[in-house]
Amino acid sequence: HWCLLSEIKHGYPLFSNQFWVKDKEGTEYLVAFHLQDRSKFLESIRPQCKDGYTLCLMDAEKHLFFDGQIGVRVQDERVVKILPCSLEKLFDMKRKAASKPQGHCTVCGAAAALGCSKCKSVYCNQKCQLLDWNRDHKKDCVVLKEIFNFGEFVWDWFKD
Repeated sequence: HWCLLSEIKHGYPLFSNQFWVKDKEGTEYLVAFHLQDRSKFLESIRPQCKDGYTLCLMDAEKHLFFDGQIGVRVQDERVVKILPCSLEKLFDMKRKAASKPQGHCTVCGAAAALGCSKCKSVYCNQKCQLLDWNRDHKKDCVVLKEIFNFGEFVWDWFKD
């Protein structure tokens, strides 16, 4: 299994089911949602699709649209996750997390004793926790929690 990551560049008018996105290399392509129940798109997916956010599509495949464009056609809402950050910010967060050994403070790198209950970031003391909270953790926590929840993703219903 894989996850296609792309940044939402812009959508069409309010009720449209299409978005232009770009990948890590900057290549732009169309993502079109064709769900059996259109209300799921309008109620749960569309409101989250904001310019600059990261669109995550599980097991995405290329699709040739009738007008000759190549993009991705999404037919199941279960394959979609939207992260409230840019693709660049997502990769920065990954690099930051990878630079600290597991179980060590997110801020200073010391052995950790405290943790954020939502995203599992860890801290050596309350001072570092507060420093991180005021710096960027408030925004990052939402994204980190969603990334952490990828581990709970149910893959059983995907065809192999």
